[in-house]
Amino acid sequence: PALAAPLSHRGGAVAANERWKRFRERGLRSYHRKRNDAAISGVSRMSAYLHYGHISPFRVARECSQIGGAGAEKYLDELLVWRELAYHWCDRVSNPGAWEALPGWARDTLLREADAPRRQIYCWEDLARGATHDTLWNLAQRSLLHHGELHNNVRMTWGKQIHGWTTSPQESLRWLIDLNHRYALDGRDPCSYAGLLWCLGLFDRPFKPAKRVYGTVRTRSSAAHARRLDIDKYAEHIGRDAPDQTVAVIGAGMAGLMCARTLHDHRYDVTVFDKGRTPGGRVSTRQTRTDPDWRFDHGAPFLDATDKRVERWLLTWENAGILARWEPVEQHPRQGDAGPRFVGVPDNQTVGAYLGSDLTLHASTRVETVEHTPNGWLVNTEDETFGPFDVLVFNLPSEQLAKLCPREHKLPPLPSYTPTHAVMMRFDQPLPLEWDTATPDHPALGWICREASKPGRPNLEQWILHSKPGWSAQHLEDPLTDIETHLITAFQEHTGVSVNPTKTQTHRWRYAQVEPAANQGSAWDTETQLGICGDIFGSGVEGALLSGAHLAGRIMGTLYSQRRWQGEVAPLFSTLNKTSQNDDAKSEASNPRGKEP
Repeated sequence: PALAAPLSHRGGAVAANERWKRFRERGLRSYHRKRNDAAISGVSRMSAYLHYGHISPFRVARECSQIGGAGAEKYLDELLVWRELAYHWCDRVSNPGAWEALPGWARDTLLREADAPRRQIYCWEDLARGATHDTLWNLAQRSLLHHGELHNNVRMTWGKQIHGWTTSPQESLRWLIDLNHRYALDGRDPCSYAGLLWCLGLFDRPFKPAKRVYGTVRTRSSAAHARRLDIDKYAEHIGRDAPDQTVAVIGAGMAGLMCARTLHDHRYDVTVFDKGRTPGGRVSTRQTRTDPDWRFDHGAPFLDATDKRVERWLLTWENAGILARWEPVEQHPRQGDAGPRFVGVPDNQTVGAYLGSDLTLHASTRVETVEHTPNGWLVNTEDETFGPFDVLVFNLPSEQLAKLCPREHKLPPLPSYTPTHAVMMRFDQPLPLEWDTATPDHPALGWICREASKPGRPNLEQWILHSKPGWSAQHLEDPLTDIETHLITAFQEHTGVSVNPTKTQTHRWRYAQVEPAANQGSAWDTETQLGICGDIFGSGVEGALLSGAHLAGRIMGTLYSQRRWQGEVAPLFSTLNKTSQNDDAKSEASNPRGKEP
C-alpha cells in the first residue's frame, strides 16, 4: 500500500549545497570509474535536488568545468547531453508517459510479442514491495521504497525486467511510470520519462534477432548484472538507515493491518495483537469445520471506494487475485456513477489474511492491560508481557479503547459505535427472487444478500440478513433466537415469500458501525508515541484503510525526525577512494538513459 518513502535526503538549498560540495571534493574525480557500481555509491545523488530546483545545474556545470579531469568530463556529459536531451524531448512530446510516445518500431515489435508466454507474472503489489524471485531486482525496488532513490545503472536493469513480468507492453509502461513516480524523489522529472521509456525502446535501435516477449527491444539480464555487482555489499548499502523502533498494534482490523503493514514495509519491527482467530475485523467470514460450504461474509459484505487512493488499493488487490468484482442483481440499483464493488476470493476473510501475511501476529490473544514505562510500552496478556515497544497503536472500538488505555493518557473525544445483527440462512430449494441484494425500507431489516451471487462462493441457496443499527441498539441484549425470528419474519414481509430455512445462525456485532469523528485521519501523541486509527476517523472499510495509512505516515514522520543525521555522509562516501570493481572498460556502455549523473 503506497506511502512515499521515508526520506534519506534533507531537502532545501543548504542540504543540496552540502551534498554537492562533498561529492565535488570526494567523488567527482573518480566518477568516470565508479559511477556504474551501485555497491560503492560512486554517484552524486543530486537528482532530487536538481529536480526540485534546490541547486542550479548551471552552477554544477560551471564547477565541474573548473575542476576538469575524466570524472568531471563524464559528469558533464551526463548533465549537459543526456539530461538536456530528456528535457528537450519532453518539451516536444505532448504526453511523454503515453504509449504513443514510444518510437513506432518499438511499439510494433512489443505488440507482436504481447501474447508470448511469460515465465512469471507478478501483480503490482508484489513489484511495489520488492517481493519477486529476483534478488537484485528486489534490492533495487527496496532502494526506491526505503530511500526514494535508485542507482542509475541499476535502474536500467530494474526497468527492463518489469516488462518480462507483466501481461502487456502497455501495462509495463504504466507500472514503470507508477512505481518510479510513486517512490522516487526525482520522479516526474523529464529524465525519469526518458529513462523509463528507454527500457521499452526510446532513444535506442532494434537489436536482432527478435527475442520472446521483448521482440527487438534491447534486453538486459538481471543475472548478468548481479554477477558483476557485489550483491551482499549492495544489500548492505540498501539496508542503511534502517529504523530501530518497535511498534505494537492492538487490533487487527483493516486500519490496524494497514498501519502495521505499511510500517513493516518500511522496515519497522511491528507486532500485532488481536483477540480474534483471524485478522480482518469486520471484513470477515463465518464458516465451520464440519460444513465447509457454510460460508457467509457476515461482517462487511463488500468493499468499494469513493476515494481514489482506496480505489487504487482495491484494484491492486484485484490484480493480485485477492479481490474479485461483484455485480449483483439489485432490487433497487444504486443511483449515480457508483464504482465497482469487490469481494474477497474465495471469501472476505482472504483480505485480512493477505494484509497480515508478513506480520508478526498474535491471534486469539486478548490484551488485558498496557503500561507506559520509561523504557516504552508494555503489552500485558493473560499469560505473558510483551515489550517494551517504542510505539503503541490502538485499532479498537472507542468503548474498548476507553477501558484499555491508561487513565493518565487522556483520549480525544471519540464517537460511540452502534450494533447490528447478522442472520445466516440456508434453504434446500432456490427462492423465487429475481434479485441478489436489497436494501429494504423496513424498521428492522437493513440489507439482504444472496451469498452465491458472489464470485467463488458455494453454489447453494444461502442468504444473509443484516439488521439496521438503530433497531439492534434497542434489542441488543435480546436472545439471539428472538433476533433471528424477527429478522426472518421481516424478510418474508419484504419479499412476500414464505420461507423455512434448513439451517440458521445469528451473530451479534456489538461494535458494528460508527459516525466518524472530524476528518482528522488518526490520532497521534508525539510525546508518548501513542496512536489511534480506525473507522472512527472515516466511514466504513474505506475510512479504516485510509486511517491506518494516515497514522503510519505520522509515526514514520515523527520517528524519522527524531533520528540524527550523523552517519548519512560517511557510509555513502567511505568507499569512494577504494578501487572500483568495475571501471568503464569492464562496465556497460555509458548511461544514455539519463537520470541525473
